[in-house]
Amino acid sequence: MSWHVVVVSSNAKVDFKMDYIVVRTLDDTKRIHISEIAVLMLESTAVSICVSLPILEKSGEML
Repeated sequence: MSWHVVVVSSNAKVDFKMDYIVVRTLDDTKRIHISEIAVLMLESTAVSICVSLPILEKSGEML
């Protein structure tokens, strides 16, 4: 299993569904399983995040 750095740098909607991070843009939709993501970087203020807070519990992080 590899660890990915996911960078969202343009208009997009980021969602969490069934243990996958889903990134939707006008042209494409990408799905990456949460266990494969090391870093999720959002570089644009035009990114919409639609995620509930329990996702942090799955990754072992707490606010």
